[in-house]
Amino acid sequence: MAEKITDKERGEGELKLADGLMCENCGKPVIQVRSGAFMCTKEGKFTSVVPVKP
Repeated sequence: MAEKITDKERGEGELKLADGLMCENCGKPVIQVRSGAFMCTKEGKFTSVVPVKP
């Protein structure tokens, strides 16, 4: 079973929404968790992202 890694262990203070990006599947905001990895705020899963349309 995968261990849960807290933000402190990762050395990244708080999770923050990625500016200008959204989930490719549902269009919800995404959180950038580590370099190059994004998590959907709706499903809580890693996802691919697309730029938010103006």
